[in-house]
Amino acid sequence: MKFCIKAILSSVLFSIAIVSSANEDRTVTSIKQHDGSEWSVEWDADGYSLLYANINKKVYRNTAHIEPDSNENDLFLSSNPDGTVTLAIAYPRDTLAYEFSGGTVPVLRSACREIRIASSDEMEVVALMTLCDINIQKNSYSLPDVKADALLQVDNLRLQAPVSALISSDKALLLDCAGDSKPRKPYLIKGDKVVIENYKHPLVKINYTSRGKLVSAWINVADIL
Repeated sequence: MKFCIKAILSSVLFSIAIVSSANEDRTVTSIKQHDGSEWSVEWDADGYSLLYANINKKVYRNTAHIEPDSNENDLFLSSNPDGTVTLAIAYPRDTLAYEFSGGTVPVLRSACREIRIASSDEMEVVALMTLCDINIQKNSYSLPDVKADALLQVDNLRLQAPVSALISSDKALLLDCAGDSKPRKPYLIKGDKVVIENYKHPLVKINYTSRGKLVSAWINVADIL
C-alpha cells in the first residue's frame, strides 16, 4: 500500500514538473549589438515574443508578430552591416524577412517575402524572388505595434530587383499589359528562360529572347512558382 502511494505521488510530482517546464519562459534565439542593445525571441505558454532591450535597458516587446504555431527551429535573428537586425521566419516555399532598426525606440524598416523559384542561371539551382511591402515606406511601425497580418498583403508587394527564372508550368499564357484579359500568341513552355522585371498581383512582368529579339510580356505568377 505504501509503495502504491509513493508511486502515485511520484507520478503526480513528475507530471507537475513536466507542466512547469512546458510553461517556463525560454529564449529561442538572441543577438547582441555592438552598442550593447539586444534582440531576442522568447517563448512562453501564450506564444512567441520579439523583444528589444536598448542601451538603457528599456525593453520593448511584441507578442502579436510571430504566429504561435511557428516552428522555433525556423526563427532566425541576424545582424546587418548597417546596424539593423533581420528576423527571418522560414517556410517550405518562402521566407518572411522583417528588418528592424534599434536605437532608442525600435522601428520596422522593411518587410519582404523571399520566394524560392527555379533559376535560369546555370550556376544556381534556386533563385530568390523578393517581394517587399511598399506600405512600410509610408508608415512608421514601432516594434510593439507590428502585426504580421497587417503586412505583406499581396496588393502591397513590389519586386525588389529583377531575377532570372525558368517557366514552371506546361503552358504560360502571355499578356501585353497587366490589365489585359485576352492572351496573345504564342506562349511559353516549361523550362523557357525569362527575367522577372515587375510584380503586380497576380502577375509578373517578364522579358525573354525570341528569335534573337528581346520581348516583354506579363504572365501569371503561378507560371514561375
